[in-house]
Amino acid sequence: MFTIRFILLFVAVFILLYPIWGIIDPTSYLNEFIEKFPFAEGASDEQIRKSSLILILSNSLISISFIFIVKFISKPNSYIFAKISAATLIIYPIFQNVCDVFIGNILSQHTQDVSISVGLSSQNIVYLLFGLIIFGISNSQCEHNKPIKQGC
Repeated sequence: MFTIRFILLFVAVFILLYPIWGIIDPTSYLNEFIEKFPFAEGASDEQIRKSSLILILSNSLISISFIFIVKFISKPNSYIFAKISAATLIIYPIFQNVCDVFIGNILSQHTQDVSISVGLSSQNIVYLLFGLIIFGISNSQCEHNKPIKQGC
């Protein structure tokens, strides 16, 4: 179990810190934004830095989810950790779309007539589904272990 917890914690920290690259070296991080926002080409360093800060907020939610899964793995009788992780996974796609709108607005300030759309992707649905799966598993385990432990 140590290996799984270590990998999840490493990924949580990496996901959280990855956008710092955009703050430190905005020019090289621009390609990361161009993949999702093609109109970002030509964005200033300041626009990339601001967008990276917003991306840190978005990534912090998914990192929090991974950290609470690690806590649940460490203490499997504490169902609240699984429920918090599930809630953050369920909220993440909505929060990510809101952050994407702000990032798109910032990265499009140097252009004319750019439209930004919000869409539901299969990637977003996967986060939502995994949140529901974790929530369902924690509830079923809680109900299964109710005679053993009260307070699920």
